[in-house]
Amino acid sequence: MNNRLAESIDNLGVIKAQIADLERVEKEMIDRVKSEMLAAGVVGAEGVLWKASFVVTERIAVDCTRVKAQYPQEEYPLLYKQSYSETLRVSAR
Repeated sequence: MNNRLAESIDNLGVIKAQIADLERVEKEMIDRVKSEMLAAGVVGAEGVLWKASFVVTERIAVDCTRVKAQYPQEEYPLLYKQSYSETLRVSAR
């Protein structure tokens, strides 16, 4: 293997490791900000450079495979799946 290719592979590995570390720190900060916002009873807050908003949404989906295989159309509402999604948005001020 040539030195340039080996160097590129190593550089890519270093970048991927840095990204993994940053993603771990990001998740920790998201959890911390969400916890602090919930404790303060707010859904939006501002820092000096950034602002954040916390949104909880509900998502309902139909399991189409089960619907088509087992039930007539009038019974579709019995097969809804329901889940919740939390989003913390951060944007520049």
